[in-house]
Amino acid sequence: MKNYKDYTVEQFLNDETFIRSVLAPTEESQRYWNSLIDEGALDIYSYTEAVLLLKGWKDDLPKANGGDLQDLWLRIEEEIRSEGSASRKAKGRTLRRIFIPAVAVAAAAAALAVFLPRGPKDTQEGDVYVEPGFVLKTVAQESGNVVILSERSEMEIHGSNPDINYDRQGLVNVNDEYSEKVIAPDSLDKSRDAQQVEWNRIVVPYGKMASLRLSDGSTLKINAGTTVTYPSAFSGDTREIHVDGEVFADVVHDGRPFKVHANGMEVLVKGTRFDLSAYGSDDFSHVVLVEGAVDVASGGGNVSLAPRQAFMKSNGKTFVQMVSTDLYTSWTDGVYKFENEPVENVLVKLSRFYNVSLVLPKDPSGVICYGSLELKDDLKSILSGLMQIASFNFTIKDGTYTIRWVRRQ
Repeated sequence: MKNYKDYTVEQFLNDETFIRSVLAPTEESQRYWNSLIDEGALDIYSYTEAVLLLKGWKDDLPKANGGDLQDLWLRIEEEIRSEGSASRKAKGRTLRRIFIPAVAVAAAAAALAVFLPRGPKDTQEGDVYVEPGFVLKTVAQESGNVVILSERSEMEIHGSNPDINYDRQGLVNVNDEYSEKVIAPDSLDKSRDAQQVEWNRIVVPYGKMASLRLSDGSTLKINAGTTVTYPSAFSGDTREIHVDGEVFADVVHDGRPFKVHANGMEVLVKGTRFDLSAYGSDDFSHVVLVEGAVDVASGGGNVSLAPRQAFMKSNGKTFVQMVSTDLYTSWTDGVYKFENEPVENVLVKLSRFYNVSLVLPKDPSGVICYGSLELKDDLKSILSGLMQIASFNFTIKDGTYTIRWVRRQ
């Protein structure tokens, strides 16, 4: 089996096996490339971009070694014609459309993604899947704004990505302006027991994100559809917060343990950066360690993670694996990256980001996704581009997106 691990986009575009497999695929060739991907024997991002270029999902074609791709295209067409198949000749007609400037729907949707069909028999133990028939409802919140609640006050914050900061006295400011409302003003009372500290709860609806700096200097990037419960000022020997949703945390080491409670998991942090996703509506959760050290307790077990390790929990089963951390943290920059991810997962994440209700079919898609999506366009445009290569249709009624798989013959 050939090793494509160090191949660049240009090298893929000059490889006859790759070209023939993309433009005139067979079941055997699909199994071949899927096995290379599973074994890590190629650079997935170079492979992805090369596939997109051949399929016409990119307007600005790169220069090949000689600075001219025309000889390459002629070679490709000759290769396809030599197969003598009408279906493969049709692929040749698709190739010629690459030169029409307006063809790239996915480029218009700011998308870079490849979707590979794969039946349930090919799934591996540890794969995380959205339950078939999944229904995601939007957060029931009239204003759609970020809200901070305490026992005695409520603060509504406008804007799509507010920056919220607590100082060591428990006073809060938003976007560098101190609020007139003070959350938990008694937090400086040293005589109060740690258990009596007034808790706050920040609710970030779907369609929004927020940044939160806690009183000890630790920071949380909070993803859409997430609720975090925390004290305005930590006291006592332990720092604790509760999360329902997804956060990227950068925890300051100050000698006290920092605990995160989330969907049946307890994460003991020792000063570190990690991503935690634990939505109560999901059957799967993860803790991905970027740097530092954490212990994760769940279901009576306890594991210690090293950097680039992920603790995964799916349908009651748990496991630890090495991961590319960028795949789990890119959302903080408004980009979703995927590798070996079911298209169902992609659609759920998009629906949360754009704050729409989603209904998935009751049967799995069998489609695996590699690539990334820049979330700059509206959801309808992105889905219109993705459905061309991911084999699904969608309808919109009363703000609900209903997905239907399209089975290839």
